[in-house]
Amino acid sequence: MLAALRQSRLAFRRGKRSVSDAAEAVRTRALGFSLPDRIEALRPPPNALGLDAFGFDPSLASRVLSVGALVYRHYFRVTTVGLENVPQGPVILAANHGGQLPFDGLMVGLALALDAEPPRLVRSAVDRFVATLPYLSALFARAGQFVGHPDNARLLLERGEAVLVFPEGAAGMLKPFRNRYRLQPFGRGFARLAIDCGVPIVPVAVVGSEEQYVSLGLVRTFFERFDIPGFPIVPQWALGLWLPLPTRYTLHFGAPILPEPAVGARGPSPRILAETVRAALGELLERGLLERTRIF
Repeated sequence: MLAALRQSRLAFRRGKRSVSDAAEAVRTRALGFSLPDRIEALRPPPNALGLDAFGFDPSLASRVLSVGALVYRHYFRVTTVGLENVPQGPVILAANHGGQLPFDGLMVGLALALDAEPPRLVRSAVDRFVATLPYLSALFARAGQFVGHPDNARLLLERGEAVLVFPEGAAGMLKPFRNRYRLQPFGRGFARLAIDCGVPIVPVAVVGSEEQYVSLGLVRTFFERFDIPGFPIVPQWALGLWLPLPTRYTLHFGAPILPEPAVGARGPSPRILAETVRAALGELLERGLLERTRIF
């Protein structure tokens, strides 16, 4: 009797393993890559305890990448231009922001995870108010993102990682539809960080995000009490249509911009560097909009 039970248990385990292997083969064909291989390549350097200091969880990243890849390839149908411009080693990716919800950041991260060789984990800086949100704060950290404080970004760059920033901040993401693709004023923190760490900045023009939700404006009164910039007035949401429209994304990666070397006792100017990146990003964005043949 015991021998029969052992044989049944072994047969069940072999069957379960075969089903798992078959499911992985189907998933690999559907996604176009081996998920375990990509996750292993994306794993950041661990700390002394063998963990990621910012809470990155490979098991959660596996699920995000699996679902995100389908959204990336088949819903937003993302194409990339100039992905080879992203150098290996520490780098700051500076992108325009828009679309009311941060799908643009997710698509930039997926581009480097899915289409770059070798794949890279992108650490996206999120607004500080996100750290106060229950569940979401933990989810973002476990997916590899970090609260946008200079000390956090500096530590990541010192470890050789890729940091994604949106110099327009929330003003870019939450702008109304009438102002789509109009760059808002840039903060200078990312430029100061690039100068201090001596790392290049790659401008990234995101085309396609601004039409996914049509916002008529912001409700600010109540939300400012919680340090939230405001809540967008989106007719789609009023109708119960929470999914973004399936716009086609194109990501244009520009040439790396290096901080100017110091001249005598005078160091490079964060203001000039930020303006240089803004001008380069504006040109990329304008070219991307001119080359776009359709929105959907």
